[in-house]
Amino acid sequence: MAWGARVELVTAARHPDRFDRLVLSDLSIDPEDPDAQKAGGIAAKAERAAAGIAEAARPEGWNTHDDPHEAVKALAATRRLPDLMPFVEQVSMPTLIATGDHDPNLVSSRRALAGFADARLEVLPHTGHGSVMHRPDLAAELVLGFLAG
Repeated sequence: MAWGARVELVTAARHPDRFDRLVLSDLSIDPEDPDAQKAGGIAAKAERAAAGIAEAARPEGWNTHDDPHEAVKALAATRRLPDLMPFVEQVSMPTLIATGDHDPNLVSSRRALAGFADARLEVLPHTGHGSVMHRPDLAAELVLGFLAG
């Protein structure tokens, strides 16, 4: 999800033999905008409340890593790459991009979509940055459908 999708994208481009399919949640191939991400999350939360969609509880340990040092290294690696489109263009396996309708990464997800050989974009309604955490039910349904298809 999010920054991790960048790592997954680069890994899939460099090691395609390790992937059958690719799921990229909240993908951005451009520099991040944390302020816009926060604002989009607030707007999406208000929309979910207005629509009667209950907030999902975050599971314990949702943001911990087995090896925090390695996690920091992996996430920092893509920061040196300001534009990931060259990696997008190397990916040929079926790819699902799922990004929230209030996530500023949606602009970048749409730009990336044009560079993939075999990809589709699903825009998750009432969802900001961190769509898997905001709408785990919808995210799971999309991913399971993609993997079964």
